[in-house]
Amino acid sequence: MNLENKLPKEFIDEMKKILTEQELNCYLDSFNSLSQKGIRINLTKIGLEKFLELYDEKDLEKVPYFDNSFYSNKEKFGKDILHQIGCFYSQDPSSMVPVSLLKDYDLSNKLVLDMCASPGGKSLQIASMMGDDGLVVSNEIVPSRAKILQSNIERLGKTNFIVLNDSPKNISQNLQGVFDVVIVDAPCSGEGMFRKDPNAINEWSLEGVKANSIRQKAIIDEADKCLKTGGLLVYSTCTFSPKEDEEVVEYIESKGYSVLPVNEKVKEFTKVSMIKKDTVRCFSGLMKGEGQFCALLKKEKLQETNCSKPKINYVKNKIAEEFIKANLDLDFSYNLEMVKEYICICPKNNLDTKNLKVVSKGVILGQVVKNRLEPHHQLFSALGKYFKVKLDLKDDIVSLKKYLKGEQLSFNLPKGYGCILYNNVPVGGFKSINGDLKNLYPKGLRINLI
Repeated sequence: MNLENKLPKEFIDEMKKILTEQELNCYLDSFNSLSQKGIRINLTKIGLEKFLELYDEKDLEKVPYFDNSFYSNKEKFGKDILHQIGCFYSQDPSSMVPVSLLKDYDLSNKLVLDMCASPGGKSLQIASMMGDDGLVVSNEIVPSRAKILQSNIERLGKTNFIVLNDSPKNISQNLQGVFDVVIVDAPCSGEGMFRKDPNAINEWSLEGVKANSIRQKAIIDEADKCLKTGGLLVYSTCTFSPKEDEEVVEYIESKGYSVLPVNEKVKEFTKVSMIKKDTVRCFSGLMKGEGQFCALLKKEKLQETNCSKPKINYVKNKIAEEFIKANLDLDFSYNLEMVKEYICICPKNNLDTKNLKVVSKGVILGQVVKNRLEPHHQLFSALGKYFKVKLDLKDDIVSLKKYLKGEQLSFNLPKGYGCILYNNVPVGGFKSINGDLKNLYPKGLRINLI
């Protein structure tokens, strides 16, 4: 295969400026091999030891620059039970690098904004570093992609998220100077995805690169307004273009930022830019994964902040309160808030979002229909361990597969709502009536694993 005839000549010319001849040859040779997959274990739902016991792939190799992450050689994850119930997230190993730049920083109790978040890999990755008291505001401007983002957060059972479907400009107008960390994984020309997605080659052009650079700087303008003085900005792309990478970093510096050193473990597995110190790239052929560029910057200039925190409009709902009291034993205090037609259990570190387009907030409890509460799947996925009635199908894989397929189960359990578990991992809900368990697993998630 003559790759130089398939890749745009202008792209090859740019690559020759940022790679040595040997590195360029290694990169081009990588097009003749399969992409490397990676997984991150979701410790919110399962312990590492138990995961490794249950996961159907032995001798996993650790990703060296981020904890609880592994290279995986599985062809597909869609029908893996542990993936289906949120025990791990599949993520390109190179895509883990930008958030890994934050490994040396204490993120507990911090407020994080992921401005361009879908499908959610970086949001979920940074959430794993923060603890339950931190908050991730995860935004995606495209509605269909925002739904994918929300579904991944729901699947992994996360409670400390606000998901938005909004523009960067509206976010900056309403959440000025609020965040300790902002992630901008910017829309780009996708050069780093050429091996994984050949269609990206056909869509590439120099005009597209220039247009993306302009768009990236516009997003940075709004991200800057959201970040506190002294806050950290992670800038990343999945392209190699200096115009979209180093040039944008220099633009960020011009706004009163300094580029911070890359931690040594990340530096060991990436290529430090020959153009801009302390920025790095990932190249297939030089590491396990696809293409990525990233930099970590600190905001030095003074930033105005909202002088007072607006009062959040929490709600009191008798039907919701009675549902919680009847079915769950929560060991924490909580507030309820309406998001469209849904009642949500708010995250501990909450923000006023009344002027923003909110998809979900904290954990969706459910919806009141005809004077009763219909529980949402996210309640079972995130807070299933708190249900008074639980059924752990630890050794009953047949019943588990029937449940995931949407079939009704029969077990002698107390009347009411309960949660199906698998090795103590919340799977989904049911309603017990006279020994029959009405299956509440969402129809859109049901899957035949038999």
